[in-house]
Amino acid sequence: MSFINKADGSPCASFDETLCRWREHFEAALNHPPGTQSDELDTEADNTTVDPDTPVDAPSLDEVVSAIRKLRNGLAAGPDGIPPELLKCAIGPVSTALHTIFKKVWRTGHIPADWKDGILTALYKGKGSKTECGNYRPITLLSIPGKVFAHVLLARIQLLLDITRRPEQFSTQLKFIEKGSQMAKRIQYIKTNQMIKVNGIYKKK
Repeated sequence: MSFINKADGSPCASFDETLCRWREHFEAALNHPPGTQSDELDTEADNTTVDPDTPVDAPSLDEVVSAIRKLRNGLAAGPDGIPPELLKCAIGPVSTALHTIFKKVWRTGHIPADWKDGILTALYKGKGSKTECGNYRPITLLSIPGKVFAHVLLARIQLLLDITRRPEQFSTQLKFIEKGSQMAKRIQYIKTNQMIKVNGIYKKK
């Protein structure tokens, strides 16, 4: 670990001082006060209707298998030391075990404590002094099984997110959706025809 400067600009003189400086920096950069109360958002939430196309039942085994297969190889493991390749090489028993855990999470509303932990590392941005903490980008390595659960949830709401995304964001996102796929065709149709969702039905604006 390279030594860096303290908040006052003086260099850290030891490994322990460097660790303390990183802790001080990340506590200030990553911890923010809670947002202010918004009556408008509360009203929107109270008046929101359930989307009939978005399933709300517990994840199925097929969803878990699909999420595992979509994991990219080479991802760094989180604190539990489980890489994606380990889940893929025994996808049958692994998906069954994770499915049991996911159903319990869905039923209780509580996720395993390990999923909340992460290994925080800093990557140099490529410019500025390497002795300044602000010139590094924090990366958190999270539990891969926890990411599988997140992928299951994301897959359920992805189309809804794409439809409600602002046009500026949408154009960029569309580039990463496989050309010719059913999802790409549906999204492109909705975008082209300027459609909106009303009571669960898509209509032209």
